[in-house]
Formats: sequence, C-alpha cells, structure tokens
Amino acid sequence: MLIEGYVANGLEPKLNTWFIGLEGERAANETKDDESKDYQLVEYRRLISQSTDSQESIRARLDVFEKRFFEAYPDIEPKDPQRGYSHGQRLAIFRRDGGLCQLRLRCDGAKVSWANWHADHKVAHARGGKTTVTNGQVACPDCNFAKGASAA
Repeated sequence: MLIEGYVANGLEPKLNTWFIGLEGERAANETKDDESKDYQLVEYRRLISQSTDSQESIRARLDVFEKRFFEAYPDIEPKDPQRGYSHGQRLAIFRRDGGLCQLRLRCDGAKVSWANWHADHKVAHARGGKTTVTNGQVACPDCNFAKGASAA
C-alpha cells in the first residue's frame, strides 16, 4: 500500500524506527494487567501467533500496521492519483516545449512529431511528482527510455 499509493522515497528509516517501536509496545503490552492492555495490540499478538497465513489474518495485521503507521506519520504524502497526462495537458506541454525533447540524454533536443513523443514527469510520479503541465516535459522515446533505466 505504501509503495502504490504514497511517496515512499526515503521512508525506510521511518518504517524501521516505527516497526521496532511497535514491537516494543507489543512486548510491553503483554506485561500489563488485563484492564490496562491495548486491545488492538492483544489482537495483533493473536494474529501473528495463530492462522498466520490466512487471508483474514494477513488483512487484519495490515489494518493494524496502516492505522498505527499513519497515526505516527500523518504527513506521508499520497501520490497524485492521476498517472497519465490528459490530451489537453499533453497538447499544452507539446506547444510550450515546441515539440523539442527536453531530456537530451540520447539526443540533442530532437524535434519530435505529435505521434512519436512521451509526456515525461520532470519529478517522477513515483517520487511525488504531480501530473501537471508544469511538471511535464516533451521527451523523445529514446531519451525517456534512457531516463527510466537510469532512474532505478
């Protein structure tokens, strides 16, 4: 869910800290008297101990993770739900850039035809780049494919 729906770049340290903290909370919760225990952590403990491979158990554990993670880090930015540029956005980008490749990774700013160009995100969608005309640029297919290979 984080990778598909949120800008997950650089989240690894936060996830690591959060998960270690969750496990610490879970362990501390087990030493409390029944009235003081966090019921969600009691249920989580059950879910990691019994029927661990059932779909229901996996979904319930993920629900606990999501709820607690987003409570701890409410500022995690969701990705723009629109991945592809609309026809109108593509037209505006093409006109603004004069049909010239802006990437220049494999060409020298080649003139492209309307039928043979890519609307490229300047800031990658996976890194939180919005699908807007401002964040778009004309890219020839060769340069865009080269950028994709090097962005990994």
